[in-house]
Amino acid sequence: MLLGTYVILVAISIVKCAPSSQIISGVEAIKGEFPSMLSLQRFNSATGWSHVCGATLINFEHSITAATCFLQSSNATEYRVVAGLHELVNTPEQQFLTVSTIDINPSFANDPANGYPNNIAVLRHQAATRTAYVNVIALPTTATYYDQFCNITGWGRYEGGEPAPVLRRAMDRVINDLDCNAAYPTININYNYHICFGDGQISACGVDHGGPIICPEPQGSPAIAGVNSFNDISCQNGPSVYTRVSTYLTWICSITQSC
Repeated sequence: MLLGTYVILVAISIVKCAPSSQIISGVEAIKGEFPSMLSLQRFNSATGWSHVCGATLINFEHSITAATCFLQSSNATEYRVVAGLHELVNTPEQQFLTVSTIDINPSFANDPANGYPNNIAVLRHQAATRTAYVNVIALPTTATYYDQFCNITGWGRYEGGEPAPVLRRAMDRVINDLDCNAAYPTININYNYHICFGDGQISACGVDHGGPIICPEPQGSPAIAGVNSFNDISCQNGPSVYTRVSTYLTWICSITQSC
């Protein structure tokens, strides 16, 4: 796929998502197709390292993900990100990067009734090395992506609740506020801070949350438009909702010092 047309997406359910073997209606991604896609992993003394969220490389020492990925713990020593990952097994292309700092947006609220406001976090980690499988994605220069077609990617949720073994992708469009409101009439979604994606037939599920939706910029190059925040309970009957990255550029750049 051309870089100017792809988008990454990852989502967290507003409640537990029904088990699924993939991004809904997705297909297997080509190895190296999404080089900014990361696996956020947490260490458990009983089970070792496990994939818990998606994340996106915005410069070689920083990535962004969802604040909800750290509801159980925000202790940076428990986390790493893995770049160059396609299958959830060790391969020569992968880079294991220790997380040193987790900056959760100070206005984040674990409040599903209001769409998890300000659901975004910036990670500082060991520097990644640019390869054919690892590269950064640009931050957005526009705040409006209505009706644009974007890609989503993630490892989904496999049968029995485990992540899907291979990265998957799917394409759909960013929908307008009225359609999103109709899908979630009981949730107070603030569209200055959120982006809605898809009609629910294409969706993310389970451990897809925290990853990006990447849309083409006006000049055609890709940028991370949003960080997946939540989706329909069934992962199939409503749009996925993302934290709008453009709203947080000043905050992100104050942390990374590289914008």
